[in-house]
Amino acid sequence: MRACLAGVARLLVAALVLALLMAVAPARAENWTVASEDYFPPYNFTERGKRTGMDTEIVDAMLKDIGVYPVHRPMAWPEVVRAHDENEVDVAFQFFTSPRRLERGHLVGPYRVGATVLMVRSNSEITYARIDDLQGLRVGVVDGFEYTPEFDKSPLFERVRSSSNVVSFRRLLLALLWQFLREGAR
Repeated sequence: MRACLAGVARLLVAALVLALLMAVAPARAENWTVASEDYFPPYNFTERGKRTGMDTEIVDAMLKDIGVYPVHRPMAWPEVVRAHDENEVDVAFQFFTSPRRLERGHLVGPYRVGATVLMVRSNSEITYARIDDLQGLRVGVVDGFEYTPEFDKSPLFERVRSSSNVVSFRRLLLALLWQFLREGAR
């Protein structure tokens, strides 16, 4: 009987020690793979080896709130879309809510409100109030982006596709440089 009580006592002490260790051990957060466009300042970019930016910080805070540690995978936007659609990542951002996106994934948000705007050179006479204002123009768009349904379906203008907003912006600057060089040569 004494041996039996000693065995039970040892089991209780072991269970108590295990419970105490679990109570004081730091909780281990689950890691989630997070995809976002590699360079889209001020929303997401890498600075000194760390992912940062307004949207990155919002997403990190939301994940931290549910006890998840983000493992960031910056990539070109078409790769973000593909990785999301093929379930290679746990989270991907920034998506525009559209019927197609709603079919392909669970969207949470919006976590911030913004607007898609048309960027033109400062000396441009282009104005934009309606989709008809774009007739005959060349408009830079990012592969994989979804804009408004009216914009996405419009046959009125030529879409000049690129892998990122930065590429489209550089093309806009190069066109300005080309115009300056051409006018300067006269």
